[in-house]
Amino acid sequence: MITNISLLSVWVKDIDESLAFYTDVLGFEVGDDLQLGPDFRWCTVFHPKQPEIHLHLTTPSGPLPDYLIEAMNRAQDEGGLPGVGMNVDDCRATYEELRAKGVEFLQEPEDRPYGVEALMRDNSGNWMVLVEKRDYTPRTSRAWTWAEGLPGASAPEYRGAMRLWLQVVGLVLLTGATTRLALACCFGDIAEWRSYRLAAALVQRIRRRRHRAEVLPLRRPIEQVGTDLNRLHAAFHRGGMRFAKYEGCRQAYDRVLAEAADMAGVAHLLGVLAPGSELDHERDRVELLLRHHGLLPPYAA
Repeated sequence: MITNISLLSVWVKDIDESLAFYTDVLGFEVGDDLQLGPDFRWCTVFHPKQPEIHLHLTTPSGPLPDYLIEAMNRAQDEGGLPGVGMNVDDCRATYEELRAKGVEFLQEPEDRPYGVEALMRDNSGNWMVLVEKRDYTPRTSRAWTWAEGLPGASAPEYRGAMRLWLQVVGLVLLTGATTRLALACCFGDIAEWRSYRLAAALVQRIRRRRHRAEVLPLRRPIEQVGTDLNRLHAAFHRGGMRFAKYEGCRQAYDRVLAEAADMAGVAHLLGVLAPGSELDHERDRVELLLRHHGLLPPYAA
């Protein structure tokens, strides 16, 4: 039977620098610091008020494969890895204290339904959350969204009335159209009734033709695809981009890479896999095959 959580791993760039950050800046204490073999160091820290939970500070290295290590290093450079969340007794005072020590903050303290929250980074780029908790209920949380951040405010009274008014107007319009169509059918206005039938038949005919139509793929010239492929390849592997810009570049590069792979007859899963390690591995494999086809430049010596 599981009783509690005792260990959490945090990916860092340098264990010594992160150990100094967590102890000297955040006030943690050293738990274990052991050298287990020539290539592995076991280092943990814990908070004095919660000694039963240790944070394992570790770097991306073996036995992980090289493509995963490269992807995690790239995510660290872009600040895309999450760290941990920490409770504080006074979020605004802690914000000022850590800011004076040089800690980078992504979000200043702001009111939330569950308390006051601030967002920071550690010295490896991992984002961390500071929360000053307050008591709240789901009812209070729903009221919060209507009151633009004012705790305890109630939702506007017009919401139910507006919904009822829209339902009544829609029912009236639908009733009028149905009544007009029924009168035209029953009292001899055949022209109007026939126009409805002709319109419905035309819509069905168009739909059947659309399903039977053969879809021909439109392909760009190979020279244009090659130009876009090399340009996006250089931008994607340049590094140093912020996470949002990197994500946009990745999506554009994967689309052009898939287009070039289809032209070269290379089977791939670039349009199927979700972002993550499997997609990165598949991208590396397709790049290697396209280099053999001459669509990508060879590796630099």
